Amino acid sequence: MFAALLSVAGAVRPAVAQVENVPVSNQVYEYLDRLGVRGILPLRSSTMLPASRASVAELLSQADERRSELSAAEAGYLDKFKREFARELDPAGEDAAGLFNGSPAADFFSDKEKYLYRYSDGSASLYLEWIGSLEHRRARGDSYDATHASFETYGFRARGTIKDRLGYFAQVTNGTLYGDRNFALSDPRLRTNVKINELNSPYFDFAEAYLRADLSWFNLEFGREFLKLGTGYSDRLVLSDNAPAIDMVKIDARYGTVRYTFIHGSVLMEPEWFFGLPSGDPLRQINKYVAVHRLEFSAFGTVNAGFSEAVVYYRTAMEFAYLNPL
Repeated sequence: MFAALLSVAGAVRPAVAQVENVPVSNQVYEYLDRLGVRGILPLRSSTMLPASRASVAELLSQADERRSELSAAEAGYLDKFKREFARELDPAGEDAAGLFNGSPAADFFSDKEKYLYRYSDGSASLYLEWIGSLEHRRARGDSYDATHASFETYGFRARGTIKDRLGYFAQVTNGTLYGDRNFALSDPRLRTNVKINELNSPYFDFAEAYLRADLSWFNLEFGREFLKLGTGYSDRLVLSDNAPAIDMVKIDARYGTVRYTFIHGSVLMEPEWFFGLPSGDPLRQINKYVAVHRLEFSAFGTVNAGFSEAVVYYRTAMEFAYLNPL
C-alpha cells in the first residue's frame, strides 16, 4: 500500500500544499461551524471530518474576504488560525518557531506557531510537536455521588508532506488515571481503550497514523484516524466522538461542488458479542467492519445536499464485496 501511494503521488505534477488532515479535535472546526451558522460560510459542511489542511485554509480565506462582518473576537480567532495555517495560505509568509532550530528565547512570548522541530524545503516538510495535558474532573449527583478523577497525558505529533502530494501523520499519546475508575470510564474515549478498560490498568494510550495521497480531484488515504460522520452538535449519527480511531482505507473525490467519499474500516466490537454470532468455530475471532458511501453537492450557493449509506457487518475477515467503492 505504501509503495502504491508513493507511485500514485509521484505520477502527477506537484502543487504547493500540505496534504495531511486537521485532527477532529482541532478548535478550527468549531470556529468554522460558527461562521457557517452565521451565513459567512454558507456552504460550510461538517458532515464528514476530518478535512484536509488545504480545504480548511480555503475556508479561512473565504472568511477573511468577509472580515468586515466578523466580530472583534471572531477576527481575533481568524488571525490565530491564519498563523496556524500560514503554510497553506501563503508559504512564503510562514513565520513559525522551532525549539531546536530557531530562537527559543526570542520566540517564547511571540504569537508565532511553535514546534519542537520544523523543517521544509522544495520536496518535503516536517512539523514535530509535543502535546500534553493535565485534567481534573469532579461530579456530584445521583449517578456517581461525590467523586473525582484526574488525568495526565503526554506524547508527540509528527506530520508533513512529501513532493506536495503525499501527506503523512503520526500521533501517539500515553496517559495515567488517578481517582475513581468507574467515573473515569464515563468518558467514551476511555471506555473504548483496551489498556485501561479490558486490562484493568491505570494507564491508557491513543495512536493515529496514516498516509494520504492528494491527486487534486482524487485523494486516497490508508491508516488509522479518528473520524466523525453524520450531522449533529452533541453527537453524530454514524461515527461520533464515542468511536475510537479506526483502521481504514478512504477514497475522497471532488469535482466542483460535487464530492464523493468511500470509507471501509475496522471498528471496535464489544467483547461480549464475540461468542454467539454465527461461526463455524465458536472460539474463532469475529471482527466488526463498516463500509460507508456518501455523495454530496452544493447548489445555488446556499444549499447543501447529501446522500449516504453505511453497512456494519461481522466477519472473521473483510468481505471484499464491501471494498468496492461503487
